[in-house]
Amino acid sequence: MQNVNLDDTAINLAVEAFNQIGTHTIPASAEAMALSVQLALEKYNEVTSAGICDNTKDYYVDSFAAEYVFDVVNCCNKADVLNFFDEFDEYLTDEAGKYHAEWLLLVAKIGCMGLAVNLFHMPLPEALSNALDTYLKQVA
Repeated sequence: MQNVNLDDTAINLAVEAFNQIGTHTIPASAEAMALSVQLALEKYNEVTSAGICDNTKDYYVDSFAAEYVFDVVNCCNKADVLNFFDEFDEYLTDEAGKYHAEWLLLVAKIGCMGLAVNLFHMPLPEALSNALDTYLKQVA
């Protein structure tokens, strides 16, 4: 898998949406996408800091991860997100016990796209609206 980059506009969108969780200003599906981005980035930072990553190609890990990674957009609530990460986490560790964290960045990127779709054409708080506009200009 090629390196996946998550730019600042995507991270800012996720942070602004994450700040809205529980305020009833965004739908539960958008909250789920914001949570998925947050968890993916937290796990990525955790495993990279621990030095247990291996980003070389691994047929077993890559084939399962590639098949499952897009399922993050099917998460509709917190429970779905947590279940997704529990299952996805199992796929990302190779036989040597190394974690293939680059897939987490792809989850975060897909989660941001799902978040943008969920928020598009909604009345939003100003900071979240600005973050969405900036993100959409970046990906367009």
